[in-house]
Amino acid sequence: MAEFFDTLSFHARDYWGAWLMLLFLSVIVFAYHPKNKSRMEEHGNIPLNDDRHPDAED
Repeated sequence: MAEFFDTLSFHARDYWGAWLMLLFLSVIVFAYHPKNKSRMEEHGNIPLNDDRHPDAED
């Protein structure tokens, strides 16, 4: 079993850059997909919607 993980680790090390690039591109495609546009705009406006000062007490 240890030999399997050694082989897997050896091959995974060779392709870590490709995996990270694939992950990055997936996030970008998700964020800029037209279906998600309204949701992303709502999330982007969250800091602008809070009129209260963070230190203010109720």
